[in-house]
Amino acid sequence: MRDNALNYALYIDDVGSSMPGTRDDFPNFGLGGIIVNREDESSIKNTLRNFKNEWGIPQKIPLHGSEIRTRKERYHWLATLQDDEVKKFKIGILEMVLKMPIVIHACIIDREGYYNRYYEKYGRSTWNMRQTACQILLERSVKFVKSREGKSLTVFFEMCGSTEDQLFKETYNTLRSTGHQFNSQNALTHSPLRPNEISEILNESPKGRKKDNELLQIADMCLFPVAIAKGKDDSTLKRLNSSGKVVDGITNDKTSWIKYSCFDT
Repeated sequence: MRDNALNYALYIDDVGSSMPGTRDDFPNFGLGGIIVNREDESSIKNTLRNFKNEWGIPQKIPLHGSEIRTRKERYHWLATLQDDEVKKFKIGILEMVLKMPIVIHACIIDREGYYNRYYEKYGRSTWNMRQTACQILLERSVKFVKSREGKSLTVFFEMCGSTEDQLFKETYNTLRSTGHQFNSQNALTHSPLRPNEISEILNESPKGRKKDNELLQIADMCLFPVAIAKGKDDSTLKRLNSSGKVVDGITNDKTSWIKYSCFDT
C-alpha cells in the first residue's frame, strides 16, 4: 500500500510573540497552518484566485490576517466599507476556506503559562517557544500523515528573518535525527515517535517561502481562529470543526490533535 501512498505538504505560519513573557497584545503564540495533499494544491490556488477576483484584490497582494483585522495598510479600504460589507468579506474568506481540501493543524502556547511554568526553572536558557511549538507541530503532523498512509510530508514555512528561520531549520533537523527533546517520562503520555519514524516521513529539508505564497496565505487565514479560540465560544472555529477541516475531527488519535500548551487556568 505504501507504493500508492500520497505525498503531503504542511504550510506553516505563526502568530504572536515567540518569547516567554506576560505583556503582549496577543496572549498566545501559535505555530501552524494547513496540511494538504500535494495533488490538491492547484485547486486550492485557483479557489483563492477566484476569491480575490471577486473582491477586486490584485493577485500579488496576499491575504494577510493582521491587516484585514485592523483594516490597515493594503486592506485600508475595508475601513471605508459598511460593517455589513466587512462582515460579508470575512464570511467570504471562511466560505472559501471551507471549500478547500485542507486539514488545519497547530500548536498554541499560552505565553504567560509558559513563562510561569518554565522560567523559574530554566531562567534565560528557557526555550524560545518557536522550538517547543515546532517540535510538537511537526511530530503530530507526521503522526497524522502516517495514519493516512502518506509517504512524505514536505514542510513549507513563512520566512520571518534569518535568526528565526535558522532556529526553525535547526529544530527541524534535530527532530529528524534524534527525536523530540522533551522530558522522556512526561512525553510518554503523548506516544512519541522514534527518530526513524519521523525522518521516514520528513524526508527532505524544510523550504522557506514569502508571505505571498498562496498556500501560506490560507495557512494564515486558518491559524488565527485556532490560536485565539481556546476557552472561547468562537463561531469561526465551530464552522471549521463542523466542516471537518480541523485535524481533531478527522482522526481519533488524540496525540496527533492540535496541542494547546500551558493553558494552566
